[in-house]
Amino acid sequence: TSLTGAWATTGLLSGGVVTNSKSATYTIGTDNAAESYGGVIYVTGAITVTAPAVAAGMSFSVITIGAVAVSVDTNASDRMYLDGVALDDGDKATNTSTTGDSIVCTYESASGWYCMSGSPDGDNWTDGGA
Repeated sequence: TSLTGAWATTGLLSGGVVTNSKSATYTIGTDNAAESYGGVIYVTGAITVTAPAVAAGMSFSVITIGAVAVSVDTNASDRMYLDGVALDDGDKATNTSTTGDSIVCTYESASGWYCMSGSPDGDNWTDGGA
């Protein structure tokens, strides 16, 4: 494989981050497959965001706009490490319904995701079960 264009002369490779706003239950990658590779989902309503089956190189962020209840659910066969704690396969992370709650999930291995959460109120997201 070869690269051409600005990268060949500047050494910089750039591309856009897919950003979407959702207010209804949504599966990452539905609108654009590139969401699964660095996408940002802004959530404006109480919803469940479902992660795709994990694959090498995937990552995404979910950020709340408004004090809304949000869960990030993994594929039934994917494990999530939530803030360093291994959850059961298929478990979801649930926020504290605070404006600005956020979670960033990255490919950890073929077995699942590593997700780091945070909130302006200082509370991390919690294990929401299956």
